[in-house]
Amino acid sequence: VYIEGEEYVVQLMDFISDAMFGSLEEPFVLDIDATAIRDITLDDDADDTEWYTLQGYKLGRKPTLQGVYIHKGNKVTIK
Repeated sequence: VYIEGEEYVVQLMDFISDAMFGSLEEPFVLDIDATAIRDITLDDDADDTEWYTLQGYKLGRKPTLQGVYIHKGNKVTIK
């Protein structure tokens, strides 16, 4: 947690692998009041938007398989 530029570690509960807290009848509620985002950095080379197949199907990210794709209105060959 960052408060006024200072970093603090908040221990809400101990981590237990595959543990379940709460139930449908009595759920465990974690109330977090997020008020700020520190820094967001974007990698200019990570252009994962607007990739489509030639059939017009939108892909979730830049393709990794060889082929011809549509990216930002242009045909792009991935080798």
